[in-house]
Amino acid sequence: MIRYFALLSLCVVSIYASDSDMDGVPDKLDQCANTPFFHQVDAKGCSSAILKLPQDSANGLYMTLGYGVHHNEDLKEDEERQFTTDVEINYYHNNWNYALRLGYFHSESDEGSKDAQLKIKRTFEVSDKLRLSLGAGVKLPTYGFEGNELDYQVQGSFVYYHSLALSFFGGVGYEWINDEDSINEVQNIASFYLGSGYFFTDDLYANLSYSYKQSKFASQHDIHLLQSTIFYKLSDHYFGTLSYGHQIFDHDLHNSLSINIGYSFW
Repeated sequence: MIRYFALLSLCVVSIYASDSDMDGVPDKLDQCANTPFFHQVDAKGCSSAILKLPQDSANGLYMTLGYGVHHNEDLKEDEERQFTTDVEINYYHNNWNYALRLGYFHSESDEGSKDAQLKIKRTFEVSDKLRLSLGAGVKLPTYGFEGNELDYQVQGSFVYYHSLALSFFGGVGYEWINDEDSINEVQNIASFYLGSGYFFTDDLYANLSYSYKQSKFASQHDIHLLQSTIFYKLSDHYFGTLSYGHQIFDHDLHNSLSINIGYSFW
């Protein structure tokens, strides 16, 4: 029995030694070492698909429909849960991105349209591994409350592809708030985020990020959020995302959850 076990162990070690990333292509022929285990590879041992999310695409038209529950960070006291429905349209062309986001919310005490958002972004491919983006946008005052005005946004972000499957990302943003409030002092909003993502398969991606955002009201505490998102490609045209967020350094420890279904027109 010991002899058979030793022989089996020797076979396993021999196979692993000749194909260290276990992708079915011997090391002497493998041109892409350490390919993630679940990825499909070609005859050269390289992933047969370019592992990028829709937002990293150079060209394409995408529409997503989402539903989520979270706490309204703009409420000044007695925060309550909001249920939101969002529609977002993204058009990518030659490293330019044009986006429109519309939403509707309802809670125990209120309901109505969220502020519509228009954004434009330009991406620069600094190298094969590094992409930088600069963008600007406006928030249209479609949320119906007295004193709601047009707000302006600027953003900067990066994505670094450390390997075929592993990436790091981050960004900063600033928003000029023109809303008026007769009781509470309103301030501009600074924010930033950092995170890392990984493609477990050609169609399955997950990330984890930390973000910081100032409150719209000067009297409110800042927002620190840990968030994880799972992306899954359902077919050539359909994809889905599931996101969970958890506020930290907050005595209420508010959570948020959202699910999105997307469609790629091309």
